[in-house]
Amino acid sequence: VTSVGDVLTLRASIKTKLKLNCSRCLETFIYPIDIDIEERFTNNKELQDNEEIIFVDSDTLDIAEIVESISISTLPIKRLCTDDCNGLCYQCGKNLNEGSCQCETNDVDLRLAKLQELFGNKEV
Repeated sequence: VTSVGDVLTLRASIKTKLKLNCSRCLETFIYPIDIDIEERFTNNKELQDNEEIIFVDSDTLDIAEIVESISISTLPIKRLCTDDCNGLCYQCGKNLNEGSCQCETNDVDLRLAKLQELFGNKEV
């Protein structure tokens, strides 16, 4: 932490490991976070409208919310245990990373399955 005038500058490194659930297979996996942050704070009301400085309306500074927000923003939208995760079988729910299941494979797009029911096994 450094101070120049009414502005405190916080420089920190965040290194941690989070337990996340895979978006495809739902297994728990460890996701490492290693980021550097730099934030500026002030309690000077004249600097309140400066977008690069966080205004603090007290004499104490709680950075927990800022660290949490920055950490969450680094997480991928689709959280995968591995890039080649096979996910779950959509019929029986078996984790396909552990092997194949005995379900019938049908190459019909699920969104068009009702049309297939109308036509049966006829080719169109």
